[in-house]
Amino acid sequence: MGAPKACGVNREEAKKHLTAALKGWKEEEDEDVEEKDEAIRNVVGEALAFCEEEEREVEVWRGRVKELKEKIALPPLPPSSPSLPHSNTAPKQQVQQQQQQQPRNPVVRQLLAFLRLLNSFSSRLSSFVSSFFRKAQGSKEGEEGKGEGVWLDGKKIKSIPSVRIESKQVLMETYMAQNTPCVISNFQEGFKGREEGLWTHAGLSEAVGKEFVRVSLSATGRFDGPEDGALWRHDGGGGEDEVEEVLVRPPQTSMRMDDFLSLLRLSQANPSLAPNATFYLEYLSLTQYLGPALLPSLPLPPPAAAAVAAGAAGEEGGLELLLTNLWVGKGGTTSPLHYDDYENILCQLAGRKELTLFPPMDIFYLYYTTRVKGELKYVYPDTFERMPVEGLSKVVFGSSVLLEDPDLTRHPEVVKATPYRVSLKEGECLYLPAYWHHEVKSVADEGGGLNVAVNYWFKNVTRFEKEGAGLAAATRAEKERKKRMKEGKRMA
Repeated sequence: MGAPKACGVNREEAKKHLTAALKGWKEEEDEDVEEKDEAIRNVVGEALAFCEEEEREVEVWRGRVKELKEKIALPPLPPSSPSLPHSNTAPKQQVQQQQQQQPRNPVVRQLLAFLRLLNSFSSRLSSFVSSFFRKAQGSKEGEEGKGEGVWLDGKKIKSIPSVRIESKQVLMETYMAQNTPCVISNFQEGFKGREEGLWTHAGLSEAVGKEFVRVSLSATGRFDGPEDGALWRHDGGGGEDEVEEVLVRPPQTSMRMDDFLSLLRLSQANPSLAPNATFYLEYLSLTQYLGPALLPSLPLPPPAAAAVAAGAAGEEGGLELLLTNLWVGKGGTTSPLHYDDYENILCQLAGRKELTLFPPMDIFYLYYTTRVKGELKYVYPDTFERMPVEGLSKVVFGSSVLLEDPDLTRHPEVVKATPYRVSLKEGECLYLPAYWHHEVKSVADEGGGLNVAVNYWFKNVTRFEKEGAGLAAATRAEKERKKRMKEGKRMA
């Protein structure tokens, strides 16, 4: 849940307090330090070291981005909007210069205004036509049994209903208490920023361009998922203890938002010269980064806010808000199939996400298994190094099933699962209940626009009592499969 360490918006204050604490301990020079105090001292030292490393990384990336801009020509950014609140602070001189640049002839001004309107209409028409043909092609493929509308066993993939939710009672009793997902059409009505262009390159640059952010990197566009254990065998082979799958978290680094946005544009302008990596803001906690500037534009939808207020008052039917996270990228990213034990409201601010969901009971068919954790190290500009796996401690996170290309020999039971599909568009929110399995794809924008979302995690309202049984069944199935493989090798 969010960044385990962060200086973020309180960077200077955090460093000041951490430094003072360490200095105080050092001055005491107490040799009889209790084990508990020593542990606290170590945590404080690690936190301060993280803050200092974060600042070093920010400066390194500033230099790298500057060098890349000297090699790659970037097209000018479109303006966020003249009505963006942050642009109201522009100096009067700048406003006067803009006014002087306008043609004095009223006929010419009207002609230019008409041409701008025509250009806007043309862009919207082009977008509509492209969308129409994509849908038409998808319908055609679905009729032929090859499209996204048909599952592996030939049954039709289900959809999630779109609803309006006006009250806490409906949110809590009809959906959360029943563990039922839905697309909510009205939960962004209180949000700010879309009309003003806040969720664009220019808008975010203007609002939070100088702020630090924590960025994840991937060589493939996939984040948080299993990899083939063969990729991690540094000694060339395994034997009885060989690792079949490794759970991989993407490497992370820190930079200013402006540099992150520049990297996205540089990779689109000239992929051959830009770093060969996908840069993505994922799980960016707005209490740790960017919060003061962006949280006022992202208030909790009123029914959810009422539920949180009820929870704070100790009333029945309330919610406890855990985190508010920001997600920003250029699209082309995938969060592989997994589940969380939080209630989740995911709101798409810009672009589109494609989600595949499975109900909690499908845990018996989705092959969750224990895996060792692997560490990837990013070496600028385009190398990802797999560090040797240390120890055999294992964790359970994520399904082994690759939805784009399921291996039915290895995962035959997956055909029994019941998938749902959601195309989450800008302005919509998805209520994703706790324990529902989900894969999330952020769709790349052909025009180079951003894919931006915010999600709210709440403490789970329901429990899935068969979670343990499902995980145990997956472990037994994996052991049986390995046993059959060994027996097959002996017979061969």
